[in-house]
Amino acid sequence: GVVLVTVALMAVGFYCWTMLLEESSTRMVRLCLHVYVCLLIVLEILMWHWGSTKTWLFPMCMVVDIWGFGDSAMRFPVVHDIDTFFTFKLASLVVLKT
Repeated sequence: GVVLVTVALMAVGFYCWTMLLEESSTRMVRLCLHVYVCLLIVLEILMWHWGSTKTWLFPMCMVVDIWGFGDSAMRFPVVHDIDTFFTFKLASLVVLKT
C-alpha cells in the first residue's frame, strides 16, 4: 500500500519535472531549483532542531546543500563533463553526505 503510493507519487513528480524542463524557460527552472534547495535546507534545519540528526552532521549537510546543490542550481543549464572539478566536487559532497 504505502510503497505503491510512494512509487506512484515519485513517478508523477518525475513526469511533472520533465514537463517543466521541456516547457519552461531557463529562468523558471533555475527558480524551481533554488526553491528546492531552500526547502531542503529548511527541512534539514528542522530535522536537526527536532533531534532527528546528529549535531556533527548538521554543518556537513549545510556545506553540501549550499556549496553543492546551490552551486548546481546557479550553474543551470550548464552540463559539466565527467572529468571536471565541478563533477568531482558534487560527487564527493554527495558521498560525504550519504
